[in-house]
Amino acid sequence: MPHAFRRLRFAFSRPAVWCTAAVLALQLLLLAHALDSRAFPIPVMGKTGTTSDFRDALFVGSTYGPRGVTVAVRMGFDDNRALGEKETGGRTALPIFREIMLRVYQRQLVGPVPSFPREIEDGINEYLVRSAARRAVPDRPSSWPTVE
Repeated sequence: MPHAFRRLRFAFSRPAVWCTAAVLALQLLLLAHALDSRAFPIPVMGKTGTTSDFRDALFVGSTYGPRGVTVAVRMGFDDNRALGEKETGGRTALPIFREIMLRVYQRQLVGPVPSFPREIEDGINEYLVRSAARRAVPDRPSSWPTVE
């Protein structure tokens, strides 16, 4: 392993990575439908992005842990012209990310698909349940815990 990669490997503590993973996973509510199917059996976390006037569409995603794979996809023109109306990260870059991840794991270019730790999954599920309850009852009692 090259020296630079050994240094990067220890740049973040495991709790910091888990925390970041949880935060990113919570932001996936809108794109989850694109990756949540039998056709895409790989648990990932990621974030879409779209720049002003649809000039760039982005998706950065990763499988979990030190053996996970991270892929960044950026779609855009070198001359900074717009991609076109509604060409967002979720619509343009996410399908490319999906195809790359499927091929990486189907062709066994890396090890097996890593799972997220149960505590992260449980935390996400708890957040989703609370968030849904909060939306269902707009005038919630002040004693309810807030979900930020």
